[in-house]
Amino acid sequence: MAIGIYTNHKLADAASFITFLKAWAATASGLPDVVSADFTAPSIFPARDDFQTLPPQVYEKPPQKVYIFNASKLHALKAEAANMRVQQPTRVEAIMALLWKCTMDASRSRLGLGSTNPRKPSILVISANMRAQLVPPLPESSFGNIGRPLVVHTDDESENEMNLPNLVSSIRESKLELSKNCGVSEICGLLTELRKLQMTGGEMDMYAHTSWSRMPLYEADFG
Repeated sequence: MAIGIYTNHKLADAASFITFLKAWAATASGLPDVVSADFTAPSIFPARDDFQTLPPQVYEKPPQKVYIFNASKLHALKAEAANMRVQQPTRVEAIMALLWKCTMDASRSRLGLGSTNPRKPSILVISANMRAQLVPPLPESSFGNIGRPLVVHTDDESENEMNLPNLVSSIRESKLELSKNCGVSEICGLLTELRKLQMTGGEMDMYAHTSWSRMPLYEADFG
């Protein structure tokens, strides 16, 4: 069974889509307990006319390649990315760091810079589901775009500094900082900051990453 649904992020996010899909499957299967979507979130995060997740050029072309990491390669990658600050990186952290490093290398190559030249400043924007981390928390069935961009910065650094362990450390530190600032006002302030960064043009590179790892998509059972 193939399902294709386009979700405008002005209205909902991936977690909302999964809530809808699970409720649809439960209803179609005749189950007695169907978890309905909770629609209180828009009163906290009202839709904005100027909402834009990424610069328009990001959506111009679909992904051209699919890369598959098998279990042994993931294990080796996590071992390579481990360091004193992050001794047990997650698979998502390791892959994000690898992809970020590769894109920064590609950017430098496109500019005609050698390996000894410093990298162009860049930021990594990671979508984070904030339902459980908000104060007070919202139920997972909350419908809307209830996320916060986790922004990881790099400065103009050398090759030795921008290796996998250091990139993983930057990602982990940003995640820990995120957990300390979970109020609605802090989230709105970061969204404003992100929009300003999008207007910087060619001053820095911006990369976006979204992970559906551990999201309960497979809990939707149509029988």
